[in-house]
Amino acid sequence: MKGKRIWSGLLALVFCLGLLPATALAAEDFTVTKSDEKTVTGIENTENYTTEYTVTEDVTVAGSTKNERLIVTANSTITLKNVSMDLNWCKGSPIEIAGGVSATLILEGENTLSAFADGPGILVNQGATVTIRSQSDDNTDRLTVSGAKAGTYVSAEMGGGGGSITTDGYAGIGGPNFDEATNYTGAINIESGTITATGYSYGAGIGGGNFSSGGTINISGGVVTALSGGTDPDGWVSVPENTKMGAGIGGSQGCGSGGINISGGIVKAYGGYGCPGIGGAPCDVTISGSAVVTGYGGDLAAGIGGYDKYKGESNEITISDTATVTACGGEGAAGLGEGSGSSAARFTLTIASGANVTAYSDGTKAAMTGTPTPGSAPVVNMKFDPDLTIPSQVGDISLTLTGTEASNTKTLTVPEGYRAAAANLPAGTYNANATIDQEIPLLGLEGAPIESSADYAKVVLVSMPQVPSAPQDLEAVSGDGEVTLTWRAPEKAGTGPVTGYTVCWSTTKPTGENPTSGDTLETKADVTTATVTNLTNGTTYYFWVVANNHAGTGAASETATAIPLAPGGAVQVDSADGLKAALENDAVTDIEVVGSFAYDDSIPQEKNITIKSSMTLTLQYSSGFYTPYGATVCNSNIRVEQGGTIAFMDTCWWSFSSPSLHSYLLMNGAFTLEEGASAIAKNDGDSRNTKPGYILFRGDFTNNGSFVNEATTGTEVYLNYGTAPGTFTDNRTTGFSPKYNLCISTPSSIEPPESNDDLANLAIPLTGIEGGAYVGGQLKAVVDGFGSVEQGGPFSVIWNNAGAATDEPYTVQKTDKGKQVTAALDGNGALGQDYGYFLVSETKNGPMAYQIFKFSTKSVREQIADFAVKLDVNGGDTLEESVLIPNAEGKLSVLPTPTRSNHTFDGWFTAATGGEKVTTDTVFTQDTTIYAHWTAVSSGGSSRPTYPPTVTDTAGGATSVAPARPHKGDTVTITPKPDQGNEVDSVTVTDRNGDPVKVTDKGDGTYTFTQPTGKVTISVTFRDKETPGLPFVDVAPDAWYFDAVRYAYENSLMVGTSPNAFSPNGMTTRAQIVTILWRLVDSPAGEAPVDFADVDPAAWYGEAVRWAAGQGIVGGYGNGSFGPNDPVTREQLAAILYRFAQHMGYDTEGQADLSGFTDLAQVSTYAREAMAWCVDAGLLSGTSPTTLSPRGQATRAQTAAVLMRLCQGYGM
Repeated sequence: MKGKRIWSGLLALVFCLGLLPATALAAEDFTVTKSDEKTVTGIENTENYTTEYTVTEDVTVAGSTKNERLIVTANSTITLKNVSMDLNWCKGSPIEIAGGVSATLILEGENTLSAFADGPGILVNQGATVTIRSQSDDNTDRLTVSGAKAGTYVSAEMGGGGGSITTDGYAGIGGPNFDEATNYTGAINIESGTITATGYSYGAGIGGGNFSSGGTINISGGVVTALSGGTDPDGWVSVPENTKMGAGIGGSQGCGSGGINISGGIVKAYGGYGCPGIGGAPCDVTISGSAVVTGYGGDLAAGIGGYDKYKGESNEITISDTATVTACGGEGAAGLGEGSGSSAARFTLTIASGANVTAYSDGTKAAMTGTPTPGSAPVVNMKFDPDLTIPSQVGDISLTLTGTEASNTKTLTVPEGYRAAAANLPAGTYNANATIDQEIPLLGLEGAPIESSADYAKVVLVSMPQVPSAPQDLEAVSGDGEVTLTWRAPEKAGTGPVTGYTVCWSTTKPTGENPTSGDTLETKADVTTATVTNLTNGTTYYFWVVANNHAGTGAASETATAIPLAPGGAVQVDSADGLKAALENDAVTDIEVVGSFAYDDSIPQEKNITIKSSMTLTLQYSSGFYTPYGATVCNSNIRVEQGGTIAFMDTCWWSFSSPSLHSYLLMNGAFTLEEGASAIAKNDGDSRNTKPGYILFRGDFTNNGSFVNEATTGTEVYLNYGTAPGTFTDNRTTGFSPKYNLCISTPSSIEPPESNDDLANLAIPLTGIEGGAYVGGQLKAVVDGFGSVEQGGPFSVIWNNAGAATDEPYTVQKTDKGKQVTAALDGNGALGQDYGYFLVSETKNGPMAYQIFKFSTKSVREQIADFAVKLDVNGGDTLEESVLIPNAEGKLSVLPTPTRSNHTFDGWFTAATGGEKVTTDTVFTQDTTIYAHWTAVSSGGSSRPTYPPTVTDTAGGATSVAPARPHKGDTVTITPKPDQGNEVDSVTVTDRNGDPVKVTDKGDGTYTFTQPTGKVTISVTFRDKETPGLPFVDVAPDAWYFDAVRYAYENSLMVGTSPNAFSPNGMTTRAQIVTILWRLVDSPAGEAPVDFADVDPAAWYGEAVRWAAGQGIVGGYGNGSFGPNDPVTREQLAAILYRFAQHMGYDTEGQADLSGFTDLAQVSTYAREAMAWCVDAGLLSGTSPTTLSPRGQATRAQTAAVLMRLCQGYGM
């Protein structure tokens, strides 16, 4: 299982490089210098295409190279001083340590070691030892090391066929692969420095090569990241095409490792597919001291522990002292302990009570598995209910466990996608409480008890809140500058009731299941309709609705499309998407094409499409099977104005198109070319497109412009007129041969026969249009556009009642080509039947038939109900017809409108007073009487009634209404007038039935509504006006910062240091300013684990720091710490605000001239640009006219002022 593949056909550049001697590629600045300052001379190795330096004593290495490497053959110290050994097109490791040799690597500055083929980044042979440390104490010296992605490399010069390599990846730091001369890894010690090690294919980041063990690995300090696979860390992943199949730290797939001991530093390890982040099997892992360790397992493997099933033996995991350990398992595996499967290697666990251990899994296995040793700390395992759906938008979940002892409390952050968690806890009983984004309490957690004891593995089912499902049946109805939306409530309200809806809209079609962009409008929980106003007429809008509850925002509804229109207005479109939206909008009848584009779909809608001058609309049709019978349909009327063009493109629909098929375009609407307009028939020139295309005009056809056939050789386009009614005006069509095909004129409808006599006398004439019956001596039958056949006749006309031409016909009449024929049933038919009319042509393969007309002989008597509906005018004038007969469905096709002096008609109802309103959709099942309802008209001489409103008296103010006696449809204005010290609380209007009427707040102190039929009741309530103030005794109203503190306090940006104190001169910490900005953007989830040793992810500021670091807003002090409790300085505040503004997309180009400040030199280099922008943007000013005080602490009052300016200046 070496898994090798051959790569060949390298670029010509590679061929040339392979012919050069090795020294030709060496960098001139690469040096290996002894302690006596003498340089070591490299020796060319033509087999490996390298120059090799043999190290037998202490040396210093500096500079860059592409094909030089070190071979350490005696105990020595190698100082790497800003070294780049990025090998290319050669073999071997940048640094190789021979068996039995001990080498110490001292890091200075930035160093990179990267192998190309046939070796790890640092090869530690069996029996060898490598120790890596930084020359400084703050881990600022770095080493980035990568193993080779390739196995063997042979140049063209050496018989490699022009240069070839085989894939067989290696460890980042570790031993050789299994098929090398030695097959075990020596000892690896890391003491300090920032180390990133990446292995490829089956190679570990630190440890074993391809199917090799990992050796003994000791990490006592530094910041260490180890990856298998060479991509960004991603926790569990799918099978990555064999590019990630080693441990982060440990052995290769299925292989063990010597002991892994981590006693200090910050360590993160990411395993590849089937491999743990840290571990192997067999492999004992010991973590001690104050080490901070995180392990992520690949699919099927533990974060810290074992491989997937069938691999490995028993192992021990020991975590002692105050070590902090987080283990995240891959799919199907534990976080700490076993890999997936029932036969995975078993583990013994020893966990000290002072350690902080958490583990997470997907719930297939417990988050922590293994047998505890005597005295090991108690552990609790938890998992979410497996039947519970956790919405993706929930993100990470904060789970707090509170014991009966106040000190026994622990908070776990369960990462998104994980379903089980484990932690070491003191023995006792705990209650669980979970939160989303640290702020929103989850519902349904009533304090389920959780026990933690030495007998391990107690499981609790934790309830999770549920957001609502998607609202249903969203419909959009266009109006003048507005769209009215209606929808139904979600099928599932989730946890707790729906608290409201958010209506969203955009002029860009949303993508994804839960779109987030767009404008929004909030509605109440009991309202499932909304009208969006102030829209642009003729613009396509996309609408969707989401429901909200206490758990969050639910799924989005299906998208509804609408185009607001002024009365009689046309919609202008300039793209295929715009045309599609206009066609699908029921409110649109007229469409103007104002851009040039192609449209490759049918147009089943009946619209009026006008192509404007200088614009070209291309309708594409093909012989593919994505439309019935390969036919593209256009049911809209098309008019091309002077200077406009319509093109008909016959296309070959990818490789599935059959060369034996014709393409059909059925133009069923009216078609008009105005003077100076053009129509062009084309094809795409595809060699497979060998059959003629057909354009069938079946409506009125008027050509006063130019219609030209430009189809290429080998493919024709036929122009067809057929199946009237339709008038044809065409004297300007050129280039079509033949020009016409089958042209049969049939009645658009016939009167259904009501008796056998009528049936016997039924005759339908079929008339050939002059000039359209012949095609080269044959008749090409194209009926309804579906299928075609060239035949010579004779032709038959048949009638039958089975809908198939193969049944015995009632009448057969033959006709010659182009002659008129009359078809009649001659008494052979019957009432109550559906009949088909077929055209049949005799062919050498038998008769071929096409149905082109249908009619029914069902009598009128059989199409009506056997009961009646009586009309009671209820005081109105007598109707000519007072009894109506419903149709067969029990519905009335029409309802008359009666009259009554001095009254307006309100409609028909099922009772004389009250009752349900009757429409043409009402279904009757028996004899019924319906009643007219009336509204009296005032005697003032007007025929339109007026409805003076009732205004409810309310304390606290007065209300005026205009007009005082509105008519139906009038706009009524309500003007509330609150008393001194009061303000408007609410304005409501209800109609005569008690139903609410929509009220619009005009924003100028007035409210409007549209007068419905009948009187309304207006109710306005008032309340005491809130007097602005602050609860803080140390913020005086005349203080310069009073308004800023009030703004920050009222907008929940800052709170007091106590209930009645703000401490304006107190300090603001770095954690506080990051958390404030995080909350300003609605507390998003962070994108990467917290990398700062002094930031507890579970702290109140942990998620905020994680987010800010992931977005590049903060970067810490560069030594692995963030300083959350440090006071933020003015220049630090400027830098954080500057990066936050860049993250938000604000304009940050402005730069103030700071030369007038005498302390400008005190501004750190990193903060110069940020400070200049903050001063230019007005966020910061000098502490005096000549001083910036960049190193001074930002007081709480100054922070409040900056936040107010930021929010007000940028509309937050």
